[in-house]
Amino acid sequence: MTTFASVARRDDIKPGLPLAATHGERKLVLLDDRGTLRAFDGQCPHAKAPLAKGAICSGKLICPFHKAEFDIHTGAMLAPPALAPLKQYPVRLEGDDVLVGDTPLPAPSGSEGGIGTGQHIVLAGAGAASLVAAQTLRENGFAGRITMIGPEAAPPYDRTALSKVVLAGDKPLDELPLLKPAAFFEDHAIDRVTASITRLDARHKRVELENGDALTYDAALLATGSRAAELDVPGADLPGVQMLRNRDDAAAIIDAIAANPEIAIVGGGFISIEAAASLRKRGLEVTLISSSPLPLANRFGDQVAGGIHHLLADKGVRFVTGEVIAFTGADRVDGVRVTGGHEVKAGLVLVATGARPVTEFLDGVEHDEQGGVVVSDQLLAADGLYAAGDVATAPLAATGKLARIEHWRVAEQHGRLAALNMLGRDLTLELVPFFWTFVAGKRFEYLGQAKDWDEIIVDGTPEEAKFTALVVKDGHVDAVIAAGNDTATARLLPHMNTRPDVATARAIMSGDRPH
Repeated sequence: MTTFASVARRDDIKPGLPLAATHGERKLVLLDDRGTLRAFDGQCPHAKAPLAKGAICSGKLICPFHKAEFDIHTGAMLAPPALAPLKQYPVRLEGDDVLVGDTPLPAPSGSEGGIGTGQHIVLAGAGAASLVAAQTLRENGFAGRITMIGPEAAPPYDRTALSKVVLAGDKPLDELPLLKPAAFFEDHAIDRVTASITRLDARHKRVELENGDALTYDAALLATGSRAAELDVPGADLPGVQMLRNRDDAAAIIDAIAANPEIAIVGGGFISIEAAASLRKRGLEVTLISSSPLPLANRFGDQVAGGIHHLLADKGVRFVTGEVIAFTGADRVDGVRVTGGHEVKAGLVLVATGARPVTEFLDGVEHDEQGGVVVSDQLLAADGLYAAGDVATAPLAATGKLARIEHWRVAEQHGRLAALNMLGRDLTLELVPFFWTFVAGKRFEYLGQAKDWDEIIVDGTPEEAKFTALVVKDGHVDAVIAAGNDTATARLLPHMNTRPDVATARAIMSGDRPH
């Protein structure tokens, strides 16, 4: 039996503004959906973010933290990284009191089954993009065969946690979050094959595996991700020179740090700074070696990069500027030789100097100069073959320019869009690139995509991780970098493809303009 309780006054719920409420111990978010009041779970299924601090735009509720999107009519998930809908609860009015029931409403039924019966879809890769594609196919009625192929035996897991959480010691490796419970694959009749692909023949729609098996497909998703780039310098093959791309890499690093408290990290990107902060949290001596005195300056600009540098230095990370000449050591690495005469002592070296798409097995599809696969705005690479995530060089909705974006959320969005297009939806890319990084206890967000800029306008204090920075080109905002302004960035995200001017962007973020 449903028990109703008063949770708010009607006048408290404004159009376009989510409102937090509680029913007993249950956290809720209340919405005014064109005069109809709705109540949903108040926390995002992905990371428990408070949805009342998010934004409502064009019929969507946008999570403040990682920008998952939900339908405000039904609670359906519209964009990852959340992989589940919001539960909706019954609402009724008694005078000006808003009463919400404690029993969820029945979930809306999905598409009827039977679509694609007899067809075979191959998901080449077993990461986030493929997982979301598989879920989307089944949720939308695909009843044919689905085969997911990847080299790791573990079900798809949250790789972003490796550098942010696992290396910090905040979560054991055996508790690394799975994107879906292992039972999901059996429950949804998804065949998982643990193997590497040796050849994908796009002309004949055929996939060959290292064990000699071969499969044909009616449609396929290429989502094999990327591998860490190696440094071509003496000593690069010494034990103790390590990459970080998967669980095994993280396990090797964790095993090594017990006997090697001096760590060097080579690179100036997101993995580098996340790993530096995480390993420093364990009390290790960490030196970050980068060709730039301000890591991330080429993406964030000097002022924001300087703020991140300050946060890391304040935690005890040491910085060395230069290019790696060699790794030293006999049976195991014991140091790094850097231009400028620097010698960095280290019993473990993490090389994080970029990644390369895993596409060398493709036949019948041309690569671009980075190794990516150029796709249409529907993610189509060849007849029946779609590409997603790190391997896909796709047009940006804001500019039409091609870009290969190595972001977790983008990969998941690609997987969803590709799956829907396999089912004949004829959808085009409209996503706004978005990622987040976690450094020294602070979360930084990046919306949009900007390779260059005329100016970066910073409001706030990057050193305190409380700021918004507008990346401006020709008077328009191409990207936004922010920390501590989750609601503002959630409001702006849906508008980034219009390339708003500075005044408009500020008005949307402040709530002075409808969003």
